[in-house]
Amino acid sequence: MEVNKIPKYDLKKDNFLVKIYWKRVTLNTFKMLGDVKSKKILDFGCGDKFIKPFLKNVKYYGYDIDKEKTEINDYKKKKPDIFLSIHSLEYLGQEELELLFKHLCNIKCKRLVIALPTENILSTIILKILRRPSHRGRKSKLYQVKKILSKYYLINREKSVVTMTKIYDCYLK
Repeated sequence: MEVNKIPKYDLKKDNFLVKIYWKRVTLNTFKMLGDVKSKKILDFGCGDKFIKPFLKNVKYYGYDIDKEKTEINDYKKKKPDIFLSIHSLEYLGQEELELLFKHLCNIKCKRLVIALPTENILSTIILKILRRPSHRGRKSKLYQVKKILSKYYLINREKSVVTMTKIYDCYLK
Protein backbone atom coordinates (compact mmCIF):
# COMPACT_ATOMS: atom_id res chain seq x y z
CA MET A 1 0.00 0.00 0.00
CA GLU A 2 1.18 3.50 -0.72
CA VAL A 3 1.66 5.24 2.57
CA ASN A 4 0.25 8.57 1.35
CA LYS A 5 -3.07 6.94 0.42
CA ILE A 6 -4.56 6.50 3.84
CA PRO A 7 -8.16 5.42 4.28
CA LYS A 8 -10.89 8.00 4.40
CA TYR A 9 -13.01 7.62 7.50
CA ASP A 10 -16.70 8.26 7.61
CA LEU A 11 -16.38 10.47 10.64
CA LYS A 12 -18.98 13.06 9.70
CA LYS A 13 -19.93 13.49 13.34
CA ASP A 14 -16.33 13.91 14.48
CA ASN A 15 -14.34 17.09 14.37
CA PHE A 16 -11.22 17.65 12.32
CA LEU A 17 -8.88 16.83 15.24
CA VAL A 18 -10.34 13.33 15.56
CA LYS A 19 -9.95 12.84 11.81
CA ILE A 20 -6.33 13.99 11.94
CA TYR A 21 -5.64 11.66 14.86
CA TRP A 22 -7.13 8.59 13.11
CA LYS A 23 -5.26 9.40 9.91
CA ARG A 24 -2.00 9.51 11.91
CA VAL A 25 -2.78 6.19 13.59
CA THR A 26 -3.58 4.62 10.21
CA LEU A 27 -0.57 6.13 8.46
CA ASN A 28 1.81 4.92 11.15
CA THR A 29 0.21 1.46 11.21
CA PHE A 30 0.70 1.14 7.45
CA LYS A 31 4.29 2.33 7.73
CA MET A 32 4.85 -0.33 10.38
CA LEU A 33 3.27 -3.00 8.15
CA GLY A 34 5.50 -2.18 5.19
CA ASP A 35 5.32 -4.46 2.15
CA VAL A 36 2.63 -7.09 2.72
CA LYS A 37 2.18 -8.26 -0.87
CA SER A 38 1.01 -11.89 -1.08
CA LYS A 39 0.53 -12.15 2.69
CA LYS A 40 -2.50 -13.43 4.60
CA ILE A 41 -3.71 -10.78 7.03
CA LEU A 42 -6.19 -11.26 9.85
CA ASP A 43 -7.72 -7.90 10.81
CA PHE A 44 -8.92 -8.63 14.34
CA GLY A 45 -11.68 -6.23 15.39
CA CYS A 46 -12.08 -5.08 11.79
CA GLY A 47 -15.27 -3.09 12.38
CA ASP A 48 -16.19 -1.42 9.10
CA LYS A 49 -13.10 -2.85 7.37
CA PHE A 50 -11.79 0.61 6.45
CA ILE A 51 -8.33 -0.90 5.89
CA LYS A 52 -9.36 -3.64 3.47
CA PRO A 53 -9.52 -1.55 0.25
CA PHE A 54 -5.98 -0.36 0.85
CA LEU A 55 -4.41 -3.78 1.27
CA LYS A 56 -3.83 -4.76 -2.34
CA ASN A 57 -2.60 -8.21 -3.36
CA VAL A 58 -3.18 -9.79 0.05
CA LYS A 59 -5.57 -12.37 1.39
CA TYR A 60 -7.64 -10.38 3.89
CA TYR A 61 -9.68 -11.91 6.71
CA GLY A 62 -11.82 -9.42 8.62
CA TYR A 63 -12.95 -10.65 12.04
CA ASP A 64 -15.22 -8.80 14.43
CA ILE A 65 -17.51 -9.87 17.25
CA ASP A 66 -20.29 -7.91 15.52
CA LYS A 67 -21.79 -10.56 13.24
CA GLU A 68 -22.90 -7.90 10.73
CA LYS A 69 -19.31 -6.68 10.29
CA THR A 70 -17.28 -9.88 10.36
CA GLU A 71 -16.28 -11.74 7.21
CA ILE A 72 -15.34 -14.93 8.98
CA ASN A 73 -17.12 -16.72 11.80
CA ASP A 74 -14.09 -18.22 13.50
CA TYR A 75 -10.69 -16.57 13.31
CA LYS A 76 -9.15 -19.71 14.81
CA LYS A 77 -9.70 -21.55 11.53
CA LYS A 78 -7.38 -19.15 9.67
CA LYS A 79 -3.59 -19.22 9.59
CA PRO A 80 -2.52 -15.65 8.87
CA ASP A 81 1.00 -14.48 8.16
CA ILE A 82 0.20 -11.19 9.90
CA PHE A 83 -2.22 -10.47 12.72
CA LEU A 84 -3.42 -6.85 12.64
CA SER A 85 -5.43 -5.15 15.36
CA ILE A 86 -6.14 -1.44 15.71
CA HIS A 87 -7.73 -0.35 18.98
CA SER A 88 -9.46 -3.67 19.69
CA LEU A 89 -7.36 -5.84 22.01
CA GLU A 90 -7.95 -3.59 25.02
CA TYR A 91 -11.56 -4.80 25.06
CA LEU A 92 -10.44 -8.36 25.77
CA GLY A 93 -9.88 -9.59 29.29
CA GLN A 94 -6.50 -10.93 30.32
CA GLU A 95 -7.57 -14.57 30.04
CA GLU A 96 -8.93 -13.91 26.53
CA LEU A 97 -5.66 -12.21 25.56
CA GLU A 98 -3.67 -15.15 26.89
CA LEU A 99 -5.73 -17.58 24.81
CA LEU A 100 -5.50 -15.38 21.71
CA PHE A 101 -1.71 -14.94 21.81
CA LYS A 102 -1.18 -18.60 22.68
CA HIS A 103 -3.35 -19.60 19.71
CA LEU A 104 -1.45 -17.28 17.35
CA CYS A 105 1.82 -18.71 18.62
CA ASN A 106 0.58 -22.30 18.18
CA ILE A 107 -0.43 -21.70 14.55
CA LYS A 108 2.95 -20.04 13.93
CA CYS A 109 1.62 -16.58 13.09
CA LYS A 110 5.01 -14.93 12.72
CA ARG A 111 4.08 -11.27 12.94
CA LEU A 112 1.66 -9.05 14.85
CA VAL A 113 1.06 -5.34 14.22
CA ILE A 114 -1.00 -3.97 17.06
CA ALA A 115 -2.20 -0.44 17.86
CA LEU A 116 -3.31 0.14 21.43
CA PRO A 117 -4.55 3.26 23.21
CA THR A 118 -2.47 4.68 26.00
CA GLU A 119 -3.95 5.74 29.29
CA ASN A 120 -2.15 8.82 30.52
CA ILE A 121 -3.18 12.24 31.75
CA LEU A 122 -2.74 13.81 28.32
CA SER A 123 -4.89 11.21 26.55
CA THR A 124 -7.59 11.63 29.22
CA ILE A 125 -7.60 15.43 28.78
CA ILE A 126 -7.66 15.18 24.99
CA LEU A 127 -10.58 12.73 25.10
CA LYS A 128 -12.52 15.19 27.26
CA ILE A 129 -11.73 18.12 24.97
CA LEU A 130 -12.82 16.12 21.93
CA ARG A 131 -15.92 14.88 23.76
CA ARG A 132 -14.95 11.29 23.03
CA PRO A 133 -15.66 8.27 25.24
CA SER A 134 -13.19 7.83 28.03
CA HIS A 135 -11.23 4.68 28.74
CA ARG A 136 -14.34 2.99 30.14
CA GLY A 137 -15.30 -0.37 28.72
CA ARG A 138 -11.73 -1.47 28.26
CA LYS A 139 -10.93 -4.70 30.06
CA SER A 140 -7.15 -4.56 29.75
CA LYS A 141 -4.63 -1.78 30.05
CA LEU A 142 -1.68 -1.28 27.72
CA TYR A 143 0.87 -2.68 30.17
CA GLN A 144 -1.29 -5.80 30.73
CA VAL A 145 -1.57 -6.49 27.01
CA LYS A 146 2.21 -6.02 26.61
CA LYS A 147 2.95 -8.34 29.54
CA ILE A 148 0.88 -11.18 28.07
CA LEU A 149 2.10 -10.48 24.52
CA SER A 150 5.74 -10.67 25.62
CA LYS A 151 5.32 -14.30 26.69
CA TYR A 152 4.91 -15.30 23.06
CA TYR A 153 6.23 -12.47 20.88
CA LEU A 154 9.18 -10.10 20.77
CA ILE A 155 8.38 -6.43 20.31
CA ASN A 156 10.66 -5.41 17.47
CA ARG A 157 9.54 -1.79 17.03
CA GLU A 158 7.32 0.61 18.88
CA LYS A 159 5.83 3.90 17.67
CA SER A 160 3.90 6.48 19.67
CA VAL A 161 1.16 8.48 17.95
CA VAL A 162 0.24 11.79 19.62
CA THR A 163 0.91 10.11 23.01
CA MET A 164 -2.54 8.50 22.67
CA THR A 165 -1.68 5.31 20.78
CA LYS A 166 1.24 2.89 20.77
CA ILE A 167 1.81 0.77 17.69
CA TYR A 168 3.85 -2.42 18.09
CA ASP A 169 5.52 -4.57 15.47
CA CYS A 170 6.00 -8.01 17.02
CA TYR A 171 7.62 -11.24 15.90
CA LEU A 172 7.21 -14.80 17.09
CA LYS A 173 9.86 -15.83 19.64
